[in-house]
Amino acid sequence: MTIAMGLALGLGATAAGALPVIPGASGFGMDTPAGRGGKVIKVTNLNASGPGSLKACIDASGPRVCVFEVSGTIRLNRDLRIEKPYLTIAGQTAPSPGITLRGAPLAVANTHDVLIQHLRIRVGDDANGAGGASPDNRDGLQIIAGKAPVKNVVVDHVSVSWGVDENFQLWHTGVSDITIRNSISSEALHDSIHPKGPHSMGIIVGPDIKRVTLTGNLFAHNNARNPRLKKGSETEFHNNVVYNWGNHALDTEGDANLVGNYFKKGADTRGSCVHERAPSALYMADNIGCGFTDSRSPTVRQSGYKPLAARDAYDYVLTYAGARPADRDSVDQRVVNDVKSGSGRIIGSQRQVGGWPSLAVNTRPLQLPANPNGDDNRDGYTNLEEWLHAYAREVEQGNAGPTIPKAPTDLQVDVLYP
Repeated sequence: MTIAMGLALGLGATAAGALPVIPGASGFGMDTPAGRGGKVIKVTNLNASGPGSLKACIDASGPRVCVFEVSGTIRLNRDLRIEKPYLTIAGQTAPSPGITLRGAPLAVANTHDVLIQHLRIRVGDDANGAGGASPDNRDGLQIIAGKAPVKNVVVDHVSVSWGVDENFQLWHTGVSDITIRNSISSEALHDSIHPKGPHSMGIIVGPDIKRVTLTGNLFAHNNARNPRLKKGSETEFHNNVVYNWGNHALDTEGDANLVGNYFKKGADTRGSCVHERAPSALYMADNIGCGFTDSRSPTVRQSGYKPLAARDAYDYVLTYAGARPADRDSVDQRVVNDVKSGSGRIIGSQRQVGGWPSLAVNTRPLQLPANPNGDDNRDGYTNLEEWLHAYAREVEQGNAGPTIPKAPTDLQVDVLYP
């Protein structure tokens, strides 16, 4: 078995002859070009809108890449919506301690070909800070269709916590070819301000949503929906770690392949790992923690992803998941420590765990590579993309360079960076 580090968990083909937007990675939608070949727009301040803001880059037209010359917290007073295609948000370019979005969801809505990397989204129940974000739909990250289909969306190394509804929401028919990888969904709020009462939901994949890959993620301290797979949905759920669920870890009436996952009970766990409802069809292999019986053959189509063994996935996820694994904020570090030690609880408000960390506002001018949209080494990636890959390596691996510490000893490690 092979890990291609980019960090790219699970080698495999994305589509015939396609170049994965993350080197060596596989998963549905991974062959998106995102903002490749487009203009580079610098985020220079933490304003919710206006010149130099993240919103200004998101709202621009045409292929584009958002890079950050500032770190800190962006306080949102309404949903931040991505509604134009061919976008890369490169959170790895921000100086330490990175970027956190606070108070409202980030939404990919009615568009296609989007790559989001190395961000934190910590919503919370602060009514003043949330502005127009309604409590009954105050998720962390939304991928939603309606007026137009949504496809080819990759979410990589994103930390989402303190959602009032779900942390992650994939919703409406017309959503397809989505990968969420190497991310953290933690501490969705339970007895909070949701009008329907107690919630705390990790992620939902809505009815008839096709070709979804969830891999290398940590789901911790969410009462339910880790994930929830609705009728007619098709999901790969590989190499994830689920810790301290309440009612159920995974709740499904959709079809799914569950391979190489690690389930660990916590203080709030009282329900089963899997609640399966008709007409669900599940394929299960090499899952640890719930006494699963392996199945014969996959239920849904496969992206080409090649899973790790569950025992190796546990170490991988705790080392490499989240927005900035080599530069974690106090929330991600605390949650990872909870999983390791078997501690921590489901919460009703972010105030119970100290609230939002105060992130330093640091600035760093970025020097773009020469000929950014050229391909000097003719490997298919632009000079700009390889520059972004180097920044990703820094926040994922620190100063370790291409040598990955603590990689499972029975795996080959292929370094795909130049």
